[in-house]
Amino acid sequence: MAKSPRAKLVKLLDSVWSKAIRKKYGRCVVCGSKDNLHSHHCIVRKAQSQGVRWLEFNGVPLCCGCHLYKYHGQQADKEWHEKFIEILNSLIPHEKQEEIRKIGHGITKYSIDDLRELVTKGWWAKKEVQQ
Repeated sequence: MAKSPRAKLVKLLDSVWSKAIRKKYGRCVVCGSKDNLHSHHCIVRKAQSQGVRWLEFNGVPLCCGCHLYKYHGQQADKEWHEKFIEILNSLIPHEKQEEIRKIGHGITKYSIDDLRELVTKGWWAKKEVQQ
């Protein structure tokens, strides 16, 4: 079954956002690894709340080990999670975290035209992000 235009745009935006987050930091924010980076949504990523899905301050890169095995997996311990939260708090100002939470509680569904515009005019399209 072919993907809808909306689904294709959402997938493209996910890819562009992820690449920009990884490029912005260049390494895992927890262990410092530059290998096999994943982009992790910090606050929320609700399917019905696309308004937060691609925000610049709602993502950090984590290496595969930190993301899959420590954050989402069984290998995380309390100390690792506390360190991760401390790092997030140092990288994402409190007011940005609150802004993300407020937007996340609202239901936002972009039109196809809005999604197209985000692809070319989102925060990742700025010259300093692309360099």
